[in-house]
Amino acid sequence: MTSDITNIRSYANTKLLWISDSQPPPAKPGSTFFTVGIDENFEIYGYSQRIDDDPSTIFTKLPAKMSKYAPALEYWPSYWSMTPEQRGKYLMWLTDVTQPVDMGYVFTYYYGLEKHLVLGNFHEAFREIVKLRRFHQNKSFLQYSKNAMLFACLLKKDVEALLELGEQDQFSGFNSVQLIIAEKLGLDLTAQNVMYAFAEIDPKSKKAIKDDSKLFLSCTEKVLKEENGIGSLPFSTNYSSINLKKNRQIAFSNYAFPNEFRFMDVPDFYCHKEFCNELFRLSGIAYESYKIEKAAARSNLTPEEIELKRITREKKRITTLYDTGKIKKNEFEILMKQFD
Repeated sequence: MTSDITNIRSYANTKLLWISDSQPPPAKPGSTFFTVGIDENFEIYGYSQRIDDDPSTIFTKLPAKMSKYAPALEYWPSYWSMTPEQRGKYLMWLTDVTQPVDMGYVFTYYYGLEKHLVLGNFHEAFREIVKLRRFHQNKSFLQYSKNAMLFACLLKKDVEALLELGEQDQFSGFNSVQLIIAEKLGLDLTAQNVMYAFAEIDPKSKKAIKDDSKLFLSCTEKVLKEENGIGSLPFSTNYSSINLKKNRQIAFSNYAFPNEFRFMDVPDFYCHKEFCNELFRLSGIAYESYKIEKAAARSNLTPEEIELKRITREKKRITTLYDTGKIKKNEFEILMKQFD
């Protein structure tokens, strides 16, 4: 049964589809549909566009057929290269993209959404990707889409979209791209950002997040307020990516994008000595607070009583070291002074 492709323009997500009534190209779409450059400040320049040369483009002149059987998609799918049966299955799935389907169809649609992030309806595409991530929990897809959304926020300088991601808790972890965004957009790091940054450099923090992320976040917020007077870490005014080592990262998975746009060199803030030293210091304080809170939860003692017991034990340990001659008097005095 041949599928009626003319109703594609009545789909609820039509504005996010790339549809062409032109004659399909003689070969599979490749990396030629636009040219673009990215400078060191992640600004776009030298942009030109050719709409139809993209793997997500739905060519209305290509046949689509409704069938109970559609062969498996190739690894780098495109609408152009699908069989009529595959196109029929894809067009049917597009009526409700929350339904389970082979990931090749999800990626075909997603390639077009990436194109919107750069060239078209940014905010609607952004929200559609968030929806796809909820219903299609494929590891590769989640990683590719995370990178694309972050890089798109960076290129568009869109703080609102970035904050929306944070509110929905879409991402775990806090990578170098997110730190570059904070630097370029003049942002401080929230307590949640800082907590996930701890996990990038400190195994104990990573385990604490896995065991009880809510409690560890509370401890992180408390430390930041005690240290900075606010529940965040000043970042863009304190640290710079100049002269940092750069790592090449995949920004977009749409293989029709030029390679200089798909792959970007990102300064690695986790090689920034002063920043990492501050993270280590704060993570140590937060983790000690976390241990006290966990111990209090397991006993009838208050956190203050737990801390008092810890200090008593530590004083006893230091005194034993001095009494047995393992530390000198001046070292003993310095160590004991921390409890004043």
